[in-house]
Amino acid sequence: MGENEFRSRFFTYSVEDQGLRKNFEKSLSGLLCSVEPKRQLLRVERVIKNAKSSNVSGCEKLINSIEVALKDRKLAQKEVGKVLEKESERIEKKNSHVNKIRSLISELEKESLDEAANVVSRWSDVDRLETVIKNRYMDKKSGKKLAPSFVAESMKIDINDVLQAKSQTLSDEVDAWLESYDVNVEASSSLSDQWSFNARGAFIGSLASLGTFGALAVWASAAVAGSNLGAYILIGQIVSALSSIGISLGGTGAVFSVIAALGGPITVGLGLAVAVGVIAAALLGDSWQRSLAKQIRKGMTKNNAQGEVRTALSNFWFDTLRGFNYAVIETENDYLEKLDSLRTIAFSTDALELESKLQYLKELRDFFAGIPWKAIS
Repeated sequence: MGENEFRSRFFTYSVEDQGLRKNFEKSLSGLLCSVEPKRQLLRVERVIKNAKSSNVSGCEKLINSIEVALKDRKLAQKEVGKVLEKESERIEKKNSHVNKIRSLISELEKESLDEAANVVSRWSDVDRLETVIKNRYMDKKSGKKLAPSFVAESMKIDINDVLQAKSQTLSDEVDAWLESYDVNVEASSSLSDQWSFNARGAFIGSLASLGTFGALAVWASAAVAGSNLGAYILIGQIVSALSSIGISLGGTGAVFSVIAALGGPITVGLGLAVAVGVIAAALLGDSWQRSLAKQIRKGMTKNNAQGEVRTALSNFWFDTLRGFNYAVIETENDYLEKLDSLRTIAFSTDALELESKLQYLKELRDFFAGIPWKAIS
C-alpha cells in the first residue's frame, strides 16, 4: 500500500456533524457491501475446491487399498497386521502425552493467573499512573476523559500478551502430540499411499463442534492458516444436525463445510470497569494528575479488577481443558474408525463385500469430483 493510498484511509468523524463523517460512512458502506462479501466468497471458493480435492484424493487412496486387498490378500493382511501390532504401544504413548498436556494446562493457568495479577498491580500503582498521565495528557479535561479507558485497554493488552505466550507453549505441545498419529508405514508397503489420517483436521473439527477453544485458539489459527483445515471447522455442527433427522455421516472428518479460515488475535473479555466517566474532582493537596491516578486506582479497587481478571482467566483455562479433553476423544475415535476400515479391507473374507465397498467408494469419489461450482470472477 503506497503512502497516498494509506492516507486516503483516514477520515474525519463526528457524531454531531454529519458532514464530517459523510466520507467515512460512504467508504465503510462500500467495504461492507462490496469488498468484504466478495472476499468472503473467494474464501468459500477456496474451501470448496480444497474440500473437493481432499475428498477425491481420500476416496482414491481407499479404492487403491481395496484393489490391493483383492489382488493379494495375504500381503494386505501382513501389512495391516504390522500396524495393528503397534497399537498397544501407540495407545500407551498417546495416553502419557495427553496426561502431560493436561498437567501443562494446569501449570500454564497458574502462571497466567500470577502474571495477570502482577499486571493489574502495576496498573494500580499510583506513582505509575501519575507518570503515564503526565506523559500522555496536557490538561485535566483530556486526562479525565481518556486516561481510565487507556489504563483498562493497556491492562487488557498486557494480559492478552501473557495468554498469547502461554497459548503458544500449549500449541507446540499439541502439535507434538498430534504427530503421534502419523503411523510409521514402510515406503515399500502397499499402505504407504493409502494411509491418510488427518489428525489436525479431526482435532480442529472436534473443537469447533464443541464451540470451545480457549488457549487452543492460537493452535487452531496457525493450523488453519495456509491449509484447507478451515473446511473442518463447522463439520461437527453439520454432523449433529443431520444425525438428529436420522442421517449418519460418521466421524468429524467425513464431510466438509464451507467456512472462512479461523484467524485473529487471542482476546479475553476482562469486564473491567475502571470508573470511566466517574472520576471525582481533584483531591486537595495533590496535583490533578496524582488525584486522577488515585481515582483510577479507587475505581479499579471498587470494581474488583483483580477478581474480574482472575475469573476471566479461570474460565479461559477451563474452556481450554474442556475443549482439549473432548477433542482428544473425538480424534482418537476418528483414528480408530480409519484403522478399522483398513482392518476390514485386509481381513474381510467376503470378496463380494469388498467389491461392494469398492463400488461405493468409486461412486463417492465421482460425487465429490462432480460437485458443481462456478468460479467466482
